[in-house]
Amino acid sequence: MYDVNKNRQKWRIRHNALSKYSYLSKDKILEVFAGWGNMTKYWSQIAGQVISNEKDLSKLGFVLPENVKTLNLDYRDNHIIELCKNIEIIDCDAFGLIMDYVKELCEMSNTNKLIFFTDGIKKRSKVLKKINIEKYFNNYNYDDIYYEQCTMGNVFYGYIFKRKIYEL
Repeated sequence: MYDVNKNRQKWRIRHNALSKYSYLSKDKILEVFAGWGNMTKYWSQIAGQVISNEKDLSKLGFVLPENVKTLNLDYRDNHIIELCKNIEIIDCDAFGLIMDYVKELCEMSNTNKLIFFTDGIKKRSKVLKKINIEKYFNNYNYDDIYYEQCTMGNVFYGYIFKRKIYEL
């Protein structure tokens, strides 16, 4: 079922972060988990090029804009990892436990990095009472992190920002 409210919440978070970090390059945006393509449509209106990756391309059941290039790779594929190193804006709308992957992307980055995420820590956990959400999200060395619980369920939407440290 398509949930417009859920997407509005994601769009708002992305819009606010893009306003805050407006100096980041929007030439290329990588969408690691395209899913049904709801964020692909959003990014295609903002980016020069969207690289949209989805293991099951049959999910993208609509005509893609010309500035969208599709890939059909596992998120841990070397090609995806190499792309992540040099693209400043990445969308990881995975609904899984994604924060360790986000941390890896930040650590290997050659650029400033703004990574949007959907994380299903509460949805995936069997014992919700034992989860310290604040500790879960803040257990990494970011320059900025923002997250909020989805209005429609037990996942979190948010972003992290990691500033590239230039060596002299």
